[in-house]
Order: sequence, then C-alpha cells, then structure tokens
Amino acid sequence: MRTAPTKAAAIVLVAFLAALLAAVPAQAREVRDAFLWERVESVDAFIAQIEANPVIAQRFAKHYHVSQAELVKYLRENLTVVQVPETRTYTIYGVNKIGRIYPVKGVLKKGWKAFGLRDGTLLFKWSCGNPLTTSLPPVPKPKPKPVVTPLPPPQPTVALPQDPLVIALADPMLPGFIPDAQALVSDTPELMPVEEQPPVPVTVAKALPLLPLLGLMGVSGHGEPSYDVIPEPSAIALWAVGLGVFAGCIVWRRRRDARLPLAAARGRTQ
Repeated sequence: MRTAPTKAAAIVLVAFLAALLAAVPAQAREVRDAFLWERVESVDAFIAQIEANPVIAQRFAKHYHVSQAELVKYLRENLTVVQVPETRTYTIYGVNKIGRIYPVKGVLKKGWKAFGLRDGTLLFKWSCGNPLTTSLPPVPKPKPKPVVTPLPPPQPTVALPQDPLVIALADPMLPGFIPDAQALVSDTPELMPVEEQPPVPVTVAKALPLLPLLGLMGVSGHGEPSYDVIPEPSAIALWAVGLGVFAGCIVWRRRRDARLPLAAARGRTQ
C-alpha cells in the first residue's frame, strides 16, 4: 500500500524536472567547457568578467594571440549583441579544466543571440562566451563626419522708393537719360601727343625770289591773303622789281660759284 504513493510522487517529480528543463532554452543549457565561469547576457558583463578574472583573460588572449590589454580594448570598441543569421553547424571552441582549447561542432539556430561585430559577424556564443573564430577580424575606423557650418540667416531687404527723375536719368531708353561723363571719357580713344616742330628760319636771300609771287597773290603785311582779285599798278610794279631782283641774284650766285674754284687754286699755288 505504501509503494503506490511513492511511485506516484516519483513520477510527479520527474515530470516537474522535465518541464523545468524544457522551459530553460537550449542556448542557456550548453555551458560545458565554457570560457566564462558565469553566464553573461550583456557586453558590459562580458568585458567585466574578463577584466576581473586573470584566468579568463589569459584564455581569450591565448586563443586570439593578443595581449590582454589589446583584447579588452578591441571588445570595448567593437563588441555588440547580434543575432544568428541562419541555422547551421558552427565551429565552437571550448576549454577544459587544464586549459586546453579544442574545437567542437554545434548547431546555432537562426535568431539566437550572440556576441559579435556591428556588421553581424559572429565572435562569441551567447551566455558562455565560447569563441566562434580563431582571430579578431579587423574593423575599419569610421570616417569622421564633415563639420557643416550653418549659413547665417538671410537679412531682410527693404525696397526704398525711387525718385522718378532718378529713374529717367539712369534708364538709357527714356528721353531724359544723361550719360555718365566718366563712361564717355573711358570710351574716347587716347590721342598721342604731337611734338611741335621748330619754325624754319627764312632769310632775305631765300625770300627775294618769292616777292613777285607774294605781290601777285596780294599778301598783306600780316600774312593774311586779300581777296581783291583785281591787280593794281603797284602790284605789277612790285612784281617787276621782284623779278629783276630774282634774276640779279641768280647771276650773282653763278659768278660766285665760278670764282670759288679759281680762288682755291690760287691759294694752293701760292
């Protein structure tokens, strides 16, 4: 009679434990040979356990072949919570009690949480922190955002009323347009200065042959022509005198030119 209640209680206990075990996700139950000694569910808790425990830090540094300081710096700058992109078999690295690191095959289902990079690359298994890679992927540094200087707000412009007279003077199409004197000066071609020639001296000998012509032209003593076209007797007489003087000058000049060679020859002979 006592055996039946005992079996019933045992069955209830086993069913309770099975239900409890089924309620715990498989992702949280897989903690065998974990790198971390305690379960973590955030990046801060993950890094804090590495910094607080030298044994754990040495495990990760040995696996990734980096120093502990480099490992912590890399995790602080790049580690985040991601999701498994697809259900498949992954290589998961565990560590035993004596510190030997070994790979095993395990299935990670799509949508499970994991620790990785911002681009979705998986690095560590969720909760236990077991590595999924043998090296830390390089992460390009984000480009600095250009600094945009805001433009000053536009200043309001006030339209002043214009005088109709000013508009008429400024518009070349209106009758009252007055051109700008400066513009007229700038459009006028620049003239080159002309050098003044010195006056040609006129001697009496050179002017004598011209006396008859001047008398016929009726030039007055002031150099201005007289427009009286009727010859006067005095003009005819003046023309005759000038012609005679002109002929005498020619004869005198020829005789002088003839005497010069003879005088030069006599001077050489003496």
